[in-house]
Amino acid sequence: MRKFASNLVVWYGVLGGALAWLVQFVIDLNFTWDKCLHGNPSLSVHAWVLGLSLGALAVAIGATTVAVSLYRRSRQVAMVVPHELEGKGSPPPVGRVASLAMMGMCVNFVALVLIVMTAISVPLLPACQQA
Repeated sequence: MRKFASNLVVWYGVLGGALAWLVQFVIDLNFTWDKCLHGNPSLSVHAWVLGLSLGALAVAIGATTVAVSLYRRSRQVAMVVPHELEGKGSPPPVGRVASLAMMGMCVNFVALVLIVMTAISVPLLPACQQA
């Protein structure tokens, strides 16, 4: 029987969007701090935010697509071959893939919302305003 999905693909479908948002958030925060603390006028924070947001959005959409694809494939296999849910026939077990794919769809949806919110809010809010 052919291999269903590798662990790396499954975990990309689960955590890809969240990790993309984390990288986007940390780098955006560092650029903002650099501009505020050092007054670097040559640093275009808005251009970096746009570029990072588009990259993070592409990774998150890819992860969501992988999660949806894995979920659909695992449901089809489960309907045809019930013993696949127990892991007797393909590494990793299809039941685990279905569960993680469902989790990935939820996590990636939240990550997509956070990426879009960050991309919109950073250019609109003042960078160096003290609370």
